[in-house]
Amino acid sequence: MIIRQILRLIIYYLMPFIFISIFYSVIAKTLFQTREVIYSPHSSSSSSKNEERQLMNNNNIRNNREIFSDNQITNQDKKTRKQLQARHKLAKIVLFLSLVFFICWLPKQIHDLYWYFLFF
Repeated sequence: MIIRQILRLIIYYLMPFIFISIFYSVIAKTLFQTREVIYSPHSSSSSSKNEERQLMNNNNIRNNREIFSDNQITNQDKKTRKQLQARHKLAKIVLFLSLVFFICWLPKQIHDLYWYFLFF
């Protein structure tokens, strides 16, 4: 009977927890380590294209290109930072879900083991 209870603990609690923890850790590790930014196809807005056209139409083309490229770089840096922060937040949430699984199912497992040892 004790073997049955231990097997239930392993199969219904420890194995799912181990699998969830491993896979979520891999996801979190990937999210933390990836530095490439994934832009959506709609990331370049029409307003930025209009700004570029206006800058190119001015007399001082060289200065305008420098201004636009600096503005574009800062916008890309902001997008990059924002996406990396979102990835880190998501990675933390994923790891938190493993902890929630462990905490939520632990009382039931303790309860089952307690009642088994109390009556047998």
